[in-house]
Amino acid sequence: MKKRAYLFVWSVFILALATTSSAGQFQPRNNAKEYILHDSKPAGTSIKGWENDSYPLGNGYFGVSFFGGIEKELWQFTEPSVVVYSYQQRKKSHRVELSSAIELWLETDHDSKKASDYTRQLDINRGIGLTTYKSGSVTYTREQLTSYPDNCFAAKLTASQRGKISFRLNSKHSYPDYHRTIQASVDGDQIVLTGTTEPMKVTYQARITVDIEGGKMTNSAVIGEGIIEVSGADSATIYATIETNYRLEPKTFSTAAGFWVIGGEEGIPPAYVAKEDKLKGNPLPVQEIKDRLEKARSAGWDTLRKRHVADVFQYMKRCQIDLGGIRPSTPTKELLRGENRPEAAKRYLEELYFQFGRYLMVSSSRTGTLPAGLQGIWNWNMNAPWSGGFWFNINFQMNYWPVFNTNLEEFIHPYLDLLKATFPRHQQIAKEFAKEWGGKDIDDAWTVGTGNTPYDNGPPGSSGGVGSGPFLLYALWDWYQFTGDEKVLKELWPFLLSSSRFLVSVMKEMPDGKILCNPSWSPELPLGQGYETFGTAYDQQLVYEGHKMTLTAAKILGKQDPLLETLRDHIRRLDPVIIGDSGQIKEFREEKDYGSLGGKDHRHISQLIGLVPGTVITQKPEWVEAARKTINFRGDQSTGWALAHRLNAWTRVYDGERSLALLNVLLADKTFNNLWCKHPPFQIDGNFGGTAGIAEMLLQSHRQNETGYIIHLLPAIPGAWKEGSFFGMRARGGFEVNCSWASGKLKMAEIKSLNGNLCTIQYGDRLIELKLKEGEVKRISF
Repeated sequence: MKKRAYLFVWSVFILALATTSSAGQFQPRNNAKEYILHDSKPAGTSIKGWENDSYPLGNGYFGVSFFGGIEKELWQFTEPSVVVYSYQQRKKSHRVELSSAIELWLETDHDSKKASDYTRQLDINRGIGLTTYKSGSVTYTREQLTSYPDNCFAAKLTASQRGKISFRLNSKHSYPDYHRTIQASVDGDQIVLTGTTEPMKVTYQARITVDIEGGKMTNSAVIGEGIIEVSGADSATIYATIETNYRLEPKTFSTAAGFWVIGGEEGIPPAYVAKEDKLKGNPLPVQEIKDRLEKARSAGWDTLRKRHVADVFQYMKRCQIDLGGIRPSTPTKELLRGENRPEAAKRYLEELYFQFGRYLMVSSSRTGTLPAGLQGIWNWNMNAPWSGGFWFNINFQMNYWPVFNTNLEEFIHPYLDLLKATFPRHQQIAKEFAKEWGGKDIDDAWTVGTGNTPYDNGPPGSSGGVGSGPFLLYALWDWYQFTGDEKVLKELWPFLLSSSRFLVSVMKEMPDGKILCNPSWSPELPLGQGYETFGTAYDQQLVYEGHKMTLTAAKILGKQDPLLETLRDHIRRLDPVIIGDSGQIKEFREEKDYGSLGGKDHRHISQLIGLVPGTVITQKPEWVEAARKTINFRGDQSTGWALAHRLNAWTRVYDGERSLALLNVLLADKTFNNLWCKHPPFQIDGNFGGTAGIAEMLLQSHRQNETGYIIHLLPAIPGAWKEGSFFGMRARGGFEVNCSWASGKLKMAEIKSLNGNLCTIQYGDRLIELKLKEGEVKRISF
């Protein structure tokens, strides 16, 4: 203790000599390094080609995948509320799953075998897709975007010679024969696709139009398909938009999504009808859709593109990392798989992957939209894997891990909107669960289960125990921790109090005085038919985190409630971390040696939820060491998102070499050519978790001391990252941080206070205590 105190004082004294304050040094970069995915071939127009090679565009309202074809280009649209019926044979259950909405097929007379100079690109700094090639003596270019400000898709087609733009644009419904009714019509010069999917009776409408310079154009509609033919134009611009009658509101979730199965006898096909029309009374905003398309069209391509680029770039430039990467000329897929790559190319791939995760967030989770699901907002399947919904045992939470530390605070709003819309239904689930499992009749309680869609919510169970409630609230708690905004805390308070009330109702006092969850599960690790356990690490650690959040929020907001005294008593008796005979953190209380119960190499590392994203394990060095052993036992081979979780866990035990090793495995083995994460199949949480893990290698701020949050610089930096910098990262306590290093040593850090809090800067064993005024910047040289 004396040595540490001496080191602290000496570090503060020496490093304070090298600090300067400024109100004007902290400026965002206007010029960001170019981050571009590119390929020398089109993506195949199959599910495999979509998943492996297509490039994603999105605006939160809908996602578009483009393939870059020559004879045929495909723009495939996903609207996240468009779901269809699905029967799960393994579970003998009926459910609804995300389905592709519409497809725009562009057909030309160009021969791909004779084309040359082909390239397909996605500029993630700007959200612009590009396809260009040469056919004969003419160079053809297609630029495409999906705009949030204008809520539309647009594509500009040009040629190096006048009069060379000719094509047929077929606008189609996806999977028209599978639980949907469809129609197509012409409204003036707009193609209109209208469809209704069963059994939720989701009605959607897409409108498509084309403007040309020179040439001729005709429109028609036949058998559920719209056709626009263009010949001899100098250029053409395609505009499209789509919307449904879905509303994110409590009524949509008021009851479970049950189904009546009608028919199915010999010669009579079965019909699947929802027991309740959850969208009844929701009109399809036809005039709004029509006006939106006309407004975008009136603005024109140049204005639309300018607004879109300004929107995307403002977020992408906010936070940057530079590991010394240099963009290579090789296609992205070769950069992923190639051997003997130059170090500068490896570093560029790591930077690109970091920013790609941020790009996916900007493209899939915007104010006024649904949040990002298991596939974000991109799906060409008839039935998306695992419903394409919101999985609350880690996957949905992981989607939002990089939101705050990589400076994308605005994109958390759909997460909160979903929780608010589902609050009454989750209260009903809590009441039913407490009655069924504990015989208790409680009110004003709240909980969540794993499987959720835009229409339905499930209870806790073997795929995710009662701790999933506080786990879901952790992202909103981070929102408060990163910003200090008490308005956020006031929004969160009803959830925290109701969650803790539910948890108290399903916990039991053991003979030794411990308070344990009963029933209790560790996600997706059922221990056999009829086997019941209690007090799993997953549930106990998350109950601890939840009660801690509730008690802290009550103190900050000055709240009083009789439940708080119970929480103060229980939190001391939760026993959230137990070390087993192998030195591991036990997943189950009955466990002895590592792997004696559960799965030795299971994808979930639920016993380490208190390490990341939680903090309870970080309270004691022996717990951190046990966590290190546990991650090592679990191994480095798993599904995509699970590797991302392991990566984040290694950063929290400050092992830069192992963190980089996990990142390399994630990139080499669990990443498709288009950088989507490979579960497999495609699942977007691994992308977001990977971006968060890279950020945690460079900056961590989850620990606190008596003065405030500890901003730990370069806590898990590997030797391969010898020099570099980052800009615009966020730290808890309301701070923004810049940093640079060379020869593996920190050179400079800039700390900007957003609300005037105290903090401690840590680099290695050195500590610097800072108190800055709101808006003040401190530069520290090392």
